[in-house]
Amino acid sequence: MPLILTAGPMCEPVSLTEAKIHCRVDNDNEDALLASLILAARLHVEQSLNLALIRQSWSLYLDAWPTKAWVELPLSPLISVNAVRLYSAPDIYTTLDPNSYFVDT
Repeated sequence: MPLILTAGPMCEPVSLTEAKIHCRVDNDNEDALLASLILAARLHVEQSLNLALIRQSWSLYLDAWPTKAWVELPLSPLISVNAVRLYSAPDIYTTLDPNSYFVDT
């Protein structure tokens, strides 16, 4: 049941400027380090809590039809579902009609 990131966030929850002010950094010498620390912190929080802090797009692939009447997503919050597709072969799929399933956001 792989969950694959298809479009990452457009920004980070903390800007470089905010981080520099918080850390009392006055020059640009540590910008790359601070930017990587902001990214690492977001990724750590998201992975630890199964929570997306910033809007992003994911694809979830199931190996078989679920035995339950629902599919629990491993990441929250859910904003929308773009499509539900049933694959019969690697490149052959049927897109379900959005009226045939319910999305509980």
